Amino acid sequence: MGKTCAICGKPSGMYPLCREHLKMKTEGKVVKCENCGTWHLANKQCPVCSQNDEKEISFTNSKKIVAVSQKPYKKCLLCDNEVTDDFLFCKSCYFKYKDKSITVNIKNLSEFSIVDEYGNRDVKTQNGMLVRSQQEKIIYDELYSRKIRCEYETTVFYKNDKGETKTLHPDFYLPDYDLYIEHWGYENTKDPRYKEEKLFKQKIYQEQGKKIAGTTSEDIKDIKAAIDKIFFENDIKF
Repeated sequence: MGKTCAICGKPSGMYPLCREHLKMKTEGKVVKCENCGTWHLANKQCPVCSQNDEKEISFTNSKKIVAVSQKPYKKCLLCDNEVTDDFLFCKSCYFKYKDKSITVNIKNLSEFSIVDEYGNRDVKTQNGMLVRSQQEKIIYDELYSRKIRCEYETTVFYKNDKGETKTLHPDFYLPDYDLYIEHWGYENTKDPRYKEEKLFKQKIYQEQGKKIAGTTSEDIKDIKAAIDKIFFENDIKF
């Protein structure tokens, strides 16, 4: 009897692969494992090595070690949850981020951190910084053109009713003037949740004694005048 295909088990004559998988080999879709010599699909892990060997890369994510294993069972790249097959993320992270373009930072292939977990931070400003919308870009670019130092989505900490530490991320912070700017881009929405969120944020800023200014979609039509007004109302001479 002749040989059988190492991939599908069909008769392959004197060859280790059947005619179909020999063709896939020439196309680079079937490869031979450099470690054990087992033939397997190029987009799959070696079935032998994946069971016998486990190679791990450790990433630091919120002081946790995330193990990326070559075994069929491995860890999600973003958390400690277990994933199977060829997926890089667990179901929880998938459904959390599937409609977003999150930003992560990998340093020296050993340190891993999520730079941005809110997603869709993919609009580039004049100086190359990424923001979430064209309207935010217009505001940031106007401040940048005036050589105003501006931090994007800096963190503000506060305590909720249960005493838990929570965070807010105002759109812009001008450190030289200790002034926060929130862009209320959905000011005209009929969704009551947005207005509730706006009032909640304003309450937190007021309780912490922070100077806060706001812009709306209407201000984008003449952003220079809107920024001039903010500076005037906050006694900022420019």
